[in-house]
Amino acid sequence: MAGPFHSYVLVLPKPVMLFFRFLAYVDFAVSLVFSYLGLCGPPEPLTPTWGENALYFPATETPSSLIKRQLHVVEFSSFARTRRVEELTCVICLSEVARGHEVRELGNCAHGFHVECIDRWVDVGRETCPLCRAHLLPSA
Repeated sequence: MAGPFHSYVLVLPKPVMLFFRFLAYVDFAVSLVFSYLGLCGPPEPLTPTWGENALYFPATETPSSLIKRQLHVVEFSSFARTRRVEELTCVICLSEVARGHEVRELGNCAHGFHVECIDRWVDVGRETCPLCRAHLLPSA
């Protein structure tokens, strides 16, 4: 028989957390001023320590948005013409890609998928082709 479960998590009210974030901003600003005056090295960047504070420090661009920006979007008819395919099934949603649908063409393997499907694939952190597991983009 298992004993009682004890959780030792300290829960702080949101105003207290915001106050600590404010102190971190003040510390960062003071370090930045000292850095520009040459009195110390550059300050450490402000990064959230856990997920819920991510909205206080918005990222400029995520890795998934960088990948999506570099992958080409074409209409299926032009994709089919260049690849000499007559029909294509999106292996992510398992539905057929029809004429007029937008297809995102991958950089390494040249496989194609619905734009919405591959965007969701990339948004969850996957960086390989769902079909052949090649990297989505060529290496630098």
